[in-house]
Amino acid sequence: MILLYIVVFAYGIVVGSFLNVCILRIPANESIAREPSHCPKCGHKLSWFELIPLFSYLFLRGRCRHCHERISIQYPIVEALNGILWCLAFWIVGWRWEALFICLVVSALIVISVVDWRSFEIPFGSVVFIFVLAMIHLAFVIWYPKAAAGSGGVEAWQLYRLLGLDGDGAVLRAGLFENVSRYASGAGGYTASAGAVAGSIETGMLSGTLKAFAAQTGMASAGVGTVSSGIRTLTAAQAGVSAGTTGIAAAGSGLPGHIGNMLTALGSEVRIITDGVGLVAAEAGSDTAGIAHVVWHEYIAGMFTVSVPLLIIYLITGGKGIGGGDIKLMAAAGLLMGWKLALLALMAGCLYGSVIHIIRMKVAKAGRVLAMGPYLSAGILTAMWVGNVVIKWYVGLMW
Repeated sequence: MILLYIVVFAYGIVVGSFLNVCILRIPANESIAREPSHCPKCGHKLSWFELIPLFSYLFLRGRCRHCHERISIQYPIVEALNGILWCLAFWIVGWRWEALFICLVVSALIVISVVDWRSFEIPFGSVVFIFVLAMIHLAFVIWYPKAAAGSGGVEAWQLYRLLGLDGDGAVLRAGLFENVSRYASGAGGYTASAGAVAGSIETGMLSGTLKAFAAQTGMASAGVGTVSSGIRTLTAAQAGVSAGTTGIAAAGSGLPGHIGNMLTALGSEVRIITDGVGLVAAEAGSDTAGIAHVVWHEYIAGMFTVSVPLLIIYLITGGKGIGGGDIKLMAAAGLLMGWKLALLALMAGCLYGSVIHIIRMKVAKAGRVLAMGPYLSAGILTAMWVGNVVIKWYVGLMW
């Protein structure tokens, strides 16, 4: 595992070296691809051994080998920061496909933050890059919902437990199974074994409820021991819960009345989930870090949830209340994260900006105008990493 993090860090600092090129050249309207790397002071074209991230700065002792002018400390800081944040992304989110999206977004946010801090202008190309990532992510969620939902999702035994089944999915929860066993021992002339009765109930639940979930969420093979997709996607499966109730009732046909009544009660419990699927999903897995946690239309809504109100502020204040780049950034980020995390990112960004800039005004005598890009970027990073945990905590306070 340590070796994997070393590899991620190595890739991160290499990309960080390219970020320095973007930070330096984008505001100057210079090409980031055609011009070879050179000293910004004397124009000396750098050799390969002067381009090794972090190490070249240390070997050269922070000075140009040709003109001996100091190299900005920004270079190693950005390289190291990108490498560290990439490792943190995999550590927090896990070794899942979405961690790669988050790493790439983190790199774009670093460019946005530094450029906006210096020039009060968010580079449009970086926003487009995030938007393209968001579109690719959205396409992945739509066309491969099982893989999207399954990243960090709840395993089969957790889904069974939520539906009243025992951990291995083979028998019902202890209390219910005891009753079934007692009734199956011959009461009312019914001679089937307890296992057969339990199997009938389980078949009704799995074939009805779980397969209905599968139809709604794109899961494959929802039989015993095969459900591995995340329960977060159950927010789109209310119709599946209703169908599951029907499946449970079907399992009770032909059984003694008392067992049928038990199944009816069990069906009622499942139907309760219909009214609280969102809460069940939140309880089961939405406290996991990352961005693959909602259905596709919530990502679409995220594109407008924050950007439209910001656009209204922009129009009312004539651009004095918020910048156009901030609006575009939050639109792209909202499309990537979904509307809930987009709102959280905005609130976190405003909080960071308020606290930090007030301190800067008092200590460093900074002016009243501030660049929102770095603070919004920090808010986006916060939402991607711990946003679901914060939302779950807040919902817990409300309930």
